[in-house]
Amino acid sequence: MSEQNILIIGNGFDLALGLPTRYVDFITFMKYLPKYSSTHNSSKINTSSFSKLYISKDKSMEEDPAKSKRTVRDFFNYCFPKEGAQPYYNAHKKLDSLRNNNALLQYFFEAPYAKEGWIDFEAEIESLIGLMFEYFQDASPFNLSRLGDIDGKFARLNCILNGRESLSQTAFFDVLKDDLNGLIIALDYYLTYFVSNLPIRKKMKCLYDLEISNILSFNYTTTYSETGIHLSSKCIHHIHGHHSVFQSEKPSHNIVLGIRDAFTNREDVYDIIYFKKHFQRIQQRTGNTYKKWFRAANLYNDPSPAKSLNFYIIGHSLDTTDQDILRECICNKATNSVKIYYYSQSDYEQKVINLLKVLSRDTFEELYYNETITFHELEMISGF
Repeated sequence: MSEQNILIIGNGFDLALGLPTRYVDFITFMKYLPKYSSTHNSSKINTSSFSKLYISKDKSMEEDPAKSKRTVRDFFNYCFPKEGAQPYYNAHKKLDSLRNNNALLQYFFEAPYAKEGWIDFEAEIESLIGLMFEYFQDASPFNLSRLGDIDGKFARLNCILNGRESLSQTAFFDVLKDDLNGLIIALDYYLTYFVSNLPIRKKMKCLYDLEISNILSFNYTTTYSETGIHLSSKCIHHIHGHHSVFQSEKPSHNIVLGIRDAFTNREDVYDIIYFKKHFQRIQQRTGNTYKKWFRAANLYNDPSPAKSLNFYIIGHSLDTTDQDILRECICNKATNSVKIYYYSQSDYEQKVINLLKVLSRDTFEELYYNETITFHELEMISGF
């Protein structure tokens, strides 16, 4: 039986390579977005100073905003070219407008930075939508004077009301939908014009030994192409979309950034469906390429599949937000092995906890003890 080796990657893949792709990095960049200065000298900037825009895991960015501002300024100036800068001027103009007029961005500028993963970011959006949805079940239309009765953090969303006395549930979520779309556009520009300009000076040792045939990416970037992996587009599936092509006349902005599909059991609530990932995948046309790989190998109907599957998972949290896809891969009847790479003991433990939620205890322990699922520490090589 032939084998198919599928690499599954999440945002931790980029983080391990030193790129500032956490939501904290993005929000910090947007908050302290500087004005362009024609006198900058990018050759004197140490890129390691902004490999992480966030100051540290232990203290809030608000404790040293001056340092954050300097770091973002250096990052911005490093990426902004002296020649051929017009696309960057256009991107900066759009980012500046979004920063000043987007309620969700303003909300996250003031939010505490206790956590840093994209699943935490999505959890914040889900919390906001959930509380507002519950509110509207009790009191509609929306009354500004009662805003503080729910949670003090909603005071940060005053701008979303645009001075109106009240909004219906549908009107409120329509405005929030537009702001989410604006946030996605800002993230697209950030990744396309800034993060993609950063050098990668690390390598993953395991990638030298793997013969990858396909990539299932939950990332918005194409960083894997900088690690020595070269596959045709048919062998790569960005299931959550990817950032636009540099200088594209029609940016795609097809990034999926939403909440759990199982957020509410009420399927008739269409006011919030725009925020659900399963809808966004269809809306953004991210496709079902990975399913085509399975069908081509007769994995769905043939009781004896022609290929066995080996999965290598790097940088994915294995959280329940992607549980439908993870189950389809890990529990596939053709799956021979699932190698999961972790960065630290705490990362290993969290991945085990998440898999217990995604697969159930019985399924996880069966796959773990028969060594279908194995865990491996990710080894990095620096100095490139």
